[in-house]
Amino acid sequence: MEPVAFLYPGQGAVPETPPERLYPAHPEIAEAYTALAGRSAPPYAAFHQAAPMDDLAAQCGVYTLSHVLGDHLRRLGARPSVTAGYSSGLYAAAVAAGAFPPPEGLALVRTAHDLMARRPTPEPFAMVAVVGLTEAEAEAALAAAGGGWISLVNNARQVIVSLPARAAGAFEAAVLAAGALRVQRLPFQRAYHTPDLEPAGAAFLAHLEGV
Repeated sequence: MEPVAFLYPGQGAVPETPPERLYPAHPEIAEAYTALAGRSAPPYAAFHQAAPMDDLAAQCGVYTLSHVLGDHLRRLGARPSVTAGYSSGLYAAAVAAGAFPPPEGLALVRTAHDLMARRPTPEPFAMVAVVGLTEAEAEAALAAAGGGWISLVNNARQVIVSLPARAAGAFEAAVLAAGALRVQRLPFQRAYHTPDLEPAGAAFLAHLEGV
């Protein structure tokens, strides 16, 4: 059998369609989701992009559904040679690799979120995905809009930036004028993967030492 990798997504992977409509022939997926989610993640039928939810609910829901789908693939015979996570998907990846039991992984999602949420921010920030420009081109547009950070580099021409919300409109106009193919403001309550969260990262590492 060819090597298989399980790749676990981050908060942005809230499904457009409710899972009960995506997997109607597999009630066991709904049962496993509900059993793990408890009160941390949205109800199975309400976990989709049109439903209102905050960052914590989205992160817990993505973790829970990702873990359950990974387990379902295992029952079908898939055995990952490697697991990896994108952004907050790292928790589901760690659980899939055997580092933590599934409930502990969900608890870690909550702990990480809470530590970041306690960090004061001087003003509201936004995260914007840009498709079709290089990292350098996006950085130039950030500088023109008043500054910010490249938070994630997904590939050579897809980046996610964080910047003050007041400057997001000017940045979006600048990258579109520079030739971006798509610009999307992400529905997150705060900016992630930014320097101001480094103290939260240190506190989380300290927490992990006791797990």
